[in-house]
Amino acid sequence: MPFNPNTEQHAIVEVVFGVQLARNLSAKELDALVAAHKEHFSDLPKVHRPQIIQFAFGEGSPPADLPIMQPTAGVMFDAMKRDGSLDWRLRADDNRLFVNCLSYTRWADVWPTARKFLAAAGDIVVGADNAVTGFILQYIDVFRWAGDPSTYNVDAMLDRNSTHLPGSIFDCGPLWHLHQGWYRNVTDEPKGRVLERVHLDAVLEEKQVPIVKVDTYIQLELSQKRSWAAIFTGESPIGDALFDKLHEQDKDILKSILTEDMARRVALID
Repeated sequence: MPFNPNTEQHAIVEVVFGVQLARNLSAKELDALVAAHKEHFSDLPKVHRPQIIQFAFGEGSPPADLPIMQPTAGVMFDAMKRDGSLDWRLRADDNRLFVNCLSYTRWADVWPTARKFLAAAGDIVVGADNAVTGFILQYIDVFRWAGDPSTYNVDAMLDRNSTHLPGSIFDCGPLWHLHQGWYRNVTDEPKGRVLERVHLDAVLEEKQVPIVKVDTYIQLELSQKRSWAAIFTGESPIGDALFDKLHEQDKDILKSILTEDMARRVALID
C-alpha cells in the first residue's frame, strides 16, 4: 500500500489531554505547582516558566491611578527523549491543564500516565473557588506516501465515500488543506455539547515526501460546572469514563475518513 502510517501499529505522532477550568489560574497557584515539582512530577524533570514582557506606548508616564494588568506566565514540566525531542509535557496556563504525549503506544498504557499528571496538577492548583467546565482530547496522525511521488493517489488512504470529505481533494495532488468542525449536543450525563474539529493537511515533508496529517480535536463543553473532586479524586470520579468516551469518538472520526484497509492497518477495525 503506497501510504504508510507513522508506525507499524498506528499513525499517531502526538496526543493531547486537556481540562478546562472556570477561571484562569493565579500566579500563586502556579507558584504552588512549581514548588511541588520535585515531589510530584519527578518524571518530568525540566521546568519552564515563560517570561512575559510588558510594553507601554504613548508619550510620558501613565497616570498613577491607571490599573495595570499583571500577566501570569504559565508553567511547563517536560521529559525529553534521548534525541533531545519532547517526550511528555504537563502545561498549566490561563484556565487550562494540558498533558502532551509524543511517544504514544496504546491507550491502555498512555492514559494512566496522563491521568496521573492531570490529577496531581489539579489537586494542587484547582481550588474550591474554581471548577471544571470542559475536556479536550486531540490526536495528530501522520501518513507518508511510500511510492513514486509521480503516482501519488490519496485514494490509497482516504475514503471517497466519506461524508466528511469533499470530492475535490482527490484531484488536488499532494498539496491541499481541509479544515472543518461541527458541534453536537450531548444528552447523556454529564450533559453539554461537543466540538469535533478535523483538520487534514497534505504537504511535502523533507526530501519532498508527500504526507497527510490528520489533526482531530474533540472538546466537551459541560452544561454545568463540576468540582475537581468529581473528576479524578472523589468517590466516583467521572474523568476516566469521559476521556474513554472522547477516545472512542476520535477513533470513530478517523474510521469515517480512512479506507477500510488503512483503518485496519492502524488497528481501528479488526
